[in-house]
Amino acid sequence: MARRTSKLPLLATFLAVLLLVPSAAVAKAIDASKTQHMDLPDGLIGPESVAFDVHGGGPYVSISDGRVLKYAAGEGAGWTTFAYSPSYTKNNCDAQSELPAVATESSCGRPLGLRFHNNSGDLYIADAYMGLMRVGPNGGEATVVATEAGGVPLRFTNGVDVDQVTGDVYFTDSSMTYTRAQHQMVTASGDSTGRIMRYNRRTNKVTVLRSGVTYPNGIAISADRSHLIVALTGPCKLMRYWIRGPKAGTSELFANLPGYPDNVRPDGKGGYWVALHRERNELPFGSDSHLVAIRIGANGDKVQEMRGPKDVRPTEAVEREDGKIYLGSVELSYVSIGENALLLIKEHVSTCLWKQIQFQIGKLLKIASLPLDPVSNNHPATTMARLQAYLLAAAAIAAAAMLATPAYGASYTVGNPGGSWDTKTNLNDWASSIDFRPGDELVFNYDASVHDVVEVTREGYRSCSPASPLAAALRSGADTVQLNATGTRYFICGVPGHCDAGMKLEVSVSDANCTTTLPPPAPPSPPGAPGAPGGIRICSGGPPTIVMSPGVISYGNGAAPGSSASLSSLIVTMASLLLVGLIIV
Repeated sequence: MARRTSKLPLLATFLAVLLLVPSAAVAKAIDASKTQHMDLPDGLIGPESVAFDVHGGGPYVSISDGRVLKYAAGEGAGWTTFAYSPSYTKNNCDAQSELPAVATESSCGRPLGLRFHNNSGDLYIADAYMGLMRVGPNGGEATVVATEAGGVPLRFTNGVDVDQVTGDVYFTDSSMTYTRAQHQMVTASGDSTGRIMRYNRRTNKVTVLRSGVTYPNGIAISADRSHLIVALTGPCKLMRYWIRGPKAGTSELFANLPGYPDNVRPDGKGGYWVALHRERNELPFGSDSHLVAIRIGANGDKVQEMRGPKDVRPTEAVEREDGKIYLGSVELSYVSIGENALLLIKEHVSTCLWKQIQFQIGKLLKIASLPLDPVSNNHPATTMARLQAYLLAAAAIAAAAMLATPAYGASYTVGNPGGSWDTKTNLNDWASSIDFRPGDELVFNYDASVHDVVEVTREGYRSCSPASPLAAALRSGADTVQLNATGTRYFICGVPGHCDAGMKLEVSVSDANCTTTLPPPAPPSPPGAPGAPGGIRICSGGPPTIVMSPGVISYGNGAAPGSSASLSSLIVTMASLLLVGLIIV
């Protein structure tokens, strides 16, 4: 009898890999104790808010002496004055002073929230004492655009965000009773005189959307522009205020938080980064670690957290496309820069282990593709070897899925930067510069009073005819279209003449990052024998598949890529496969 070779060493190797991979893939905490520092000029403190312009310039920060600074990279890199209030010049605030900043901020200004309007390049500044201000893309002395709302003066202007489609500006007045210098009293007294407001840049008018709010602080508009998320500092909550749709004008609880929130910023994935000043029941002694920020998903669930020393109490967390997270502070003399460890771990594991996993899969498939015994197609030894190989290959594919499947697709605003869904932008030049992948999304921002978005067939695209649309026309002015599969999709504006004037878009979605691992050729199987696996196809935009003969077996059950459900199912499946493999060795 031929001697059977144990597969235990190979199984042990894969077990080790699979035990390590989930721990890397599901890690969520970011260590804020390991950050870089962008030091402010000597003597300056309090970079409360952090912003970047539409061209990626910056960061811009609001500081305690009443100015907004801009950091210029490259040769001669450093901080320069970008903007200041009219009172800053009037009261000679650029002169040396021995007084602490808190003593002069009522006369020099204290800028807090910063947001750019991308189309105009204007920067909106929520100044705690001066009100809402605006400065052009070249900076200089800001213009005060609002000092009161509903006949009541702004007393503690705080957070701000901009609707990039309409240009409307949403901002908060944290209290009608206390100023920023008395901010601790807002929390201690339970003051509920805060307000949420909208500034219309076309009419130059301010509308109070909601009054009687308990310490409204940071504010952010949702990705679909249907609602606002407002940080309520004292209650440790996020509130959702609806500005569009059937619930417009109403508010509701969005999330309970484990600490006192300051600013809230979109994370670029439909959720929000919320900076936490400290935890609710935090003690000054014990472990020198606390939550400094938390990422909340689009549905109000906790997605990720950032921890750091207790002397780090950020006021804002801004994540950029490269995974860097900029932390503002009302107390420190620098801007902190951390990195999203989850993204870096995935990239590192993918780079270092991917080739090894492919190699092992190829070896296993070679075993699985051995022909059955010519005398008996159910020879026990051959059947057992094939079954073991199938199980191990499936386990390896599950591990690869964790590494290859991205947590999120990319979001592309049509025409940006510099253009939009209109007749002026060369839309197909814009689309040809982007490699669209399954899971990405298109965001159409436009003036709904004169345009719409219609998905059509190739023929409808060529003839500019909306007569046979593939779906109902979109007319909200801010529409999101998911690109869920490969192929080419066609969009036009259905308003007569607009498509002919250039409002047509062709989007090609492909899996250019697919790889196929094939086993070495096996000897021909006898007639009637089951077909051997043809290989494994793994794409960056979806789960791996084993290519069989005939058919394709896909791994996965439809859980959202990168979600906890997807990871849990992978872990359970891999553990089961490995257990069976160990039993049959």
